[in-house]
Amino acid sequence: MKIPSLFTVLILVGLANSSLAMPFPQEDPMQALSNAIEAHLANYSVAMAEKGYRSSYQAGKLDPRLNIKHCPEQWNISFTREPLKHARTSLLLACEGPERQKLFLSVEFEIYAPAVLSSNLIARGQRITEADVVIAEQQINAARYPVFESTDQVIGMVAKRTIRADRQIHPGLLTAPRLVSRGDEVIIVATNDTISIRMKGEAMNHGTRGEQISVRNKQSQRMIKARVAEQGVVEIAL
Repeated sequence: MKIPSLFTVLILVGLANSSLAMPFPQEDPMQALSNAIEAHLANYSVAMAEKGYRSSYQAGKLDPRLNIKHCPEQWNISFTREPLKHARTSLLLACEGPERQKLFLSVEFEIYAPAVLSSNLIARGQRITEADVVIAEQQINAARYPVFESTDQVIGMVAKRTIRADRQIHPGLLTAPRLVSRGDEVIIVATNDTISIRMKGEAMNHGTRGEQISVRNKQSQRMIKARVAEQGVVEIAL
């Protein structure tokens, strides 16, 4: 058996030590930033999916002429506008290392969810019924207004203007129905934790559910403020 010389052993040990001391090559700074951007967008998409929303996104391209340097810390990435409300937004990309870096990147983020649509033409002033609306998947972050996600939210409401068929219904198109009109005889219900008293009154204003109006008590002729509870009924607290 041939025994290696001491000189050969020293060379081998030296090579091993030098290889251990060699630093691993750093990831390309531009690629590292691209990976961080993709991870941020993917995580937001997962968060939307957990809420029952489907989403897709497209980020702008990083300009290869940018002098992106290695960031010793993780890139701090945030949206400048909430994608759930704005389909077109941008990312703020910031590195707080020794050489601070800050830039913006445009992003288009489309978010889809079940939304209430008109199933037929709805006339101005018409009270909406179950036959007037339908649920369908729609992009919910492209409109100026939030959309309704349940037909229960709109049935019984009144159209403020004509609504075409197959249109997303949003709060700006609807108003609460009038439950009390000026001059109507109403029932005033006065309650506390132990008793409830009912008396007749006259509405001095129009009113929708939850709205406070002036009412004249027909027995005492006193003017009171009461909250509209339902058709022809107002409530006050004792």
